[in-house]
Amino acid sequence: MMRIVLILITIAVTLYSSSIPKYIVYNENSDEINQKALMKIQKAFGGEPYDIFEVLGDENQSMPVIIGVFLSQELLNNPAFDPKNFLEVQHNIPFKELDIPVQAKGIGLVTHEHKKAFERLFSYYIRYNEINIRKLTADELALIWAYIGWDIDEPIYLLEAGDKKIVLEFDKNGKDLIMIEDISSPCFKLGSGGVMTDCYCNKVVDSQLRVIKKSECRNEKRPANTSGGSIRTDHIALGSPDELIKDNITVEQMANLVLTIEYALSKIPLSNFAESGQVLVDISLQAVGRPVYSLAYQGNITPELMTRIDKKLQSLPVLNTRLESVKLQMIMNVGK
Repeated sequence: MMRIVLILITIAVTLYSSSIPKYIVYNENSDEINQKALMKIQKAFGGEPYDIFEVLGDENQSMPVIIGVFLSQELLNNPAFDPKNFLEVQHNIPFKELDIPVQAKGIGLVTHEHKKAFERLFSYYIRYNEINIRKLTADELALIWAYIGWDIDEPIYLLEAGDKKIVLEFDKNGKDLIMIEDISSPCFKLGSGGVMTDCYCNKVVDSQLRVIKKSECRNEKRPANTSGGSIRTDHIALGSPDELIKDNITVEQMANLVLTIEYALSKIPLSNFAESGQVLVDISLQAVGRPVYSLAYQGNITPELMTRIDKKLQSLPVLNTRLESVKLQMIMNVGK
């Protein structure tokens, strides 16, 4: 069985390497180095129980093993997760709806204690009887490329275990693991301190990363909506030139404004209304004074609800630009 796997992997390298998008920096390695990393994976996951330390290494190391943003979110939501047992890192998320960088909390492994804590969570996370090891497809590489800050160097493999797709990337010597990620459900939420957006999921179309919005992420139980309805963001558009925005407001301020507005409006109860439709919120941020909010709507929405939305917007903290006004637009879906 091992011989068949190795032959398929060798063929896969020849077949797909020419189809990798040209914007991705992908560096091939020798068969010897790739084989060295492959044997580590087979030893780690080839029997029960799994020996994850075979790929993690047992000793402390100077550079952390990065747990990718999607796997980090899965483990952070695990009730058994204890942040004291891990190194905290920050991941950059290419949030295409605003075309701005957004950061998400992640985890890293440096010490033996970090690795031991990860081993306990991860062994349960991928507990399956059958696994398959293969090279990544061009679309899978495009997804990974959007979320890392370094060139993709072999050895890099994908471990399929049930519905999980675990990416394992090693250093150029095939000795140390540098990243582990799960791309089976490449989704994320934005926010902090309980203020969260809907779920955004990535999909590669024609070698380009696209983002689609879902009501919830995998394995997530959404809290019951006690208000009887919801107001949530459908679309965001920038109304000022990119250079003007960059000169007058930071991307972090812009992202926090959007999250604050969405969270504030989502708290407006709809149980006394039969509203359904869309609300258009035009926002003009000023160098001095409060932002100017202009509202419009379509559908079955009452004036009373529009008044509540306006009051909620006027109560938000003031955000001023440096010199010139900056405009953006949010389209909010309203409905039970």
